[in-house]
Amino acid sequence: MSFRTPPPSSSGTGKIVIETEATDSNLIDVQCFPLDKFYDKSSNVRFISIDTEGHEPFVLTGSVNTIADHRPFIIVEVSPPLLKKYAKSGNSEIHDFFTGNEYFCYKIGRFTLLPINEECLADGKSHNWVCIPKESTSKIKGLNRELFLRALVPWYLLKTLPNR
Repeated sequence: MSFRTPPPSSSGTGKIVIETEATDSNLIDVQCFPLDKFYDKSSNVRFISIDTEGHEPFVLTGSVNTIADHRPFIIVEVSPPLLKKYAKSGNSEIHDFFTGNEYFCYKIGRFTLLPINEECLADGKSHNWVCIPKESTSKIKGLNRELFLRALVPWYLLKTLPNR
């Protein structure tokens, strides 16, 4: 695949490009492999973070076995405009993927996790989601506590709090 390297001032803007111009000097060739190629049942995958600027459906398709075998927590950026542009998809398809694999999806709010509902799916805005396997939903209370604390307490004071 062709990857457009970002300028030094904007490191998060690099991306895979499908159609390229011959004069684009910021392109490098990269090999791409599905995540399933790297992990087998003997691995221990507990967490996956996906922020691929609209290419998330492709990452999920290449991760089906890893997700099924390991049941990791997954954070995914869901951006309807980018999903439409690069994957001809939308946030409902991302949600359907996870619910079809027995995951619950939550929007990461400033202070708490909010269940993904029809209103969130229809708002057209970009959100970060955490997707949790059905069998791990008992951990939501702890995640909400951590999110709340991290929103209010400076990072350098977190380790001084009791019960941490």
